[in-house]
Amino acid sequence: MRRSEILDGIIIGLLGINTLLLFMIYTGLRNSPLMNSSANFRMVQASNVATPSFPEVKSAVSPEYPEEAKKNGWQGRVIVNALVGKDGYVKGVEIKASSGHSCLDSAALQAVKKYIFEPARDSNGKPVEKRIYIPVVFRLKK
Repeated sequence: MRRSEILDGIIIGLLGINTLLLFMIYTGLRNSPLMNSSANFRMVQASNVATPSFPEVKSAVSPEYPEEAKKNGWQGRVIVNALVGKDGYVKGVEIKASSGHSCLDSAALQAVKKYIFEPARDSNGKPVEKRIYIPVVFRLKK
């Protein structure tokens, strides 16, 4: 026998085994309890489970533009790291990124503390605490 004939025999044999395995898997799945009508109901039920979510702002407070910043023409952006509780109220705030001006940073913190959120939810739909970043931008009108 030549090498090519041996290889052809091996390939045909493997194809036959794979075909048999695929047939066994298909018929096994077709007859399994996973493929009956109650399984379809369970799949629909599972797809209705909520996905984890982030807090959504319900009520936001605009920061007061500090007089010192207005007089000096200071502008900037503050990134506030806020911990939103299960009840939707802000439990803690800290500066993630400063504007470079402490009066603007303080005004941003004071404003974010007053925000009210729809709380984040876990995959079961239960409220959970969640940390989020909130950008607060200070721009003077011309």
